[in-house]
Amino acid sequence: MDNFTKLISSKLLFFKELKIKNLGLKLSLLSLITVSFLFQVRAQAPQFATGTTNAPSNSFPFNSTGGKSLQSLILPGELTGAYFGNITKVYFQGTASSSGTYNGLTIKMGQPSTSTTTLPTGAFATGLTTVFAGTSTTLSTTTAGWASLTLQTPFLYDPSKSLIIEIQQCSATGGFTITNVSKTGFRRTWNASGCNTTYS
Repeated sequence: MDNFTKLISSKLLFFKELKIKNLGLKLSLLSLITVSFLFQVRAQAPQFATGTTNAPSNSFPFNSTGGKSLQSLILPGELTGAYFGNITKVYFQGTASSSGTYNGLTIKMGQPSTSTTTLPTGAFATGLTTVFAGTSTTLSTTTAGWASLTLQTPFLYDPSKSLIIEIQQCSATGGFTITNVSKTGFRRTWNASGCNTTYS
């Protein structure tokens, strides 16, 4: 199965980037500091990643005009160099120059126990924290470029635990494909369409 992600991090009063990537998405974190609730899109290469190859591409969840919900699991140690801190941004790596506007874009995160190595079979993981909820959100990316989204609620990340990331959008105009990174085990799950968590 595959996965996606990335992070930016800082220590207390010092801003220091630390990112993660898997399946065309990265996350940024910042530790113990709340940043402004801004949305931004920019091209930027990750400092820390589970994978950086800009191929193959995947349509879920940003190239599905009828909406899509998706969860991805990252294991401890897969984000080399990542340390304890608040995730403040998510990054998505596009495989071509394109953009999309998404209705009801929501991002959730959660950290189960360190022994969690797979997602639930036949269901979505529950108990996640909503870190971004938008009404109409536009993301743009270039080939091998990154679109970034500042979280409204920073998520405290513990590198000793697995990380589940859920991305959900209800409908889209336009869209783009993102990088796909293959991983061992049941690490990615999605719904049929729309903004629901009914397993497909």
